[in-house]
Amino acid sequence: MDRCHGTRRSWRPYPVERRLVAALWLGWWMVLAGPPAAWAQRMDAFEGGTVRWQLVDSDCQAQLVAHEISLIMPHGGSSSELCEIVCGQGTMALLAYPIEPCRVLDEFRPALWTRCSSGRIQLGVRLVFPMAQHPLTNSRLQTILWGDMY
Repeated sequence: MDRCHGTRRSWRPYPVERRLVAALWLGWWMVLAGPPAAWAQRMDAFEGGTVRWQLVDSDCQAQLVAHEISLIMPHGGSSSELCEIVCGQGTMALLAYPIEPCRVLDEFRPALWTRCSSGRIQLGVRLVFPMAQHPLTNSRLQTILWGDMY
């Protein structure tokens, strides 16, 4: 309803020129505001700072005997993170690299350069379902998606 005259206006789309200007403005705004989060990459060269990986679980009484940013075996830069783990009998020791929560995209391709003396290393990604609850603990439902074993 038109506020002034109490009559109903018919809906008409904006002229093509106005829609084009709005689309161009939106396009420039996206360019100036920066790329979307989906285009972002997380790369860590481990060039100094504090250690990032954490021993979070094991079934073999695992202990970190050496854990440091080291100059011994760098991959792409001048240093790397060195983790030396001593394990008893068991099947796994789980190290975690904490990242901020993000959306899972089809383009998600995690990669990790490693050296392992035992020859049994596997990369996994913890996936949290924010809208689903675990039936026993009432916390958010989560799982680990495992990659190939190397």
